[in-house]
Amino acid sequence: MTNGLTVTRHAEARMRQRGYAEYDLEWLLEIGEETHEGLFVTHRRARELAYRFRRLADRIERLAGTFLVIQNGRLVTIYRPDRRKGKRLPKAPRHRLRKRR
Repeated sequence: MTNGLTVTRHAEARMRQRGYAEYDLEWLLEIGEETHEGLFVTHRRARELAYRFRRLADRIERLAGTFLVIQNGRLVTIYRPDRRKGKRLPKAPRHRLRKRR
């Protein structure tokens, strides 16, 4: 079952024959546009989303090496440590920054 959808044996066989993995199905369910018979991903939609994801990937890579100082649930500062200091940073449990309302 994927995303509340039951996949029949027939569909599983066709997915294998046509080279679709379960994660492909999850993406198709997420990005497909509704038609009268189901979902469809147009070439235009695929190009648009691929462009957005490439931009997002670039932004994420730009964040590599960034250090956030968090104390008492507050962001105190943010910086890129130099290489020497970066190697000495203590390894601690990851903290998720929660947005304040």
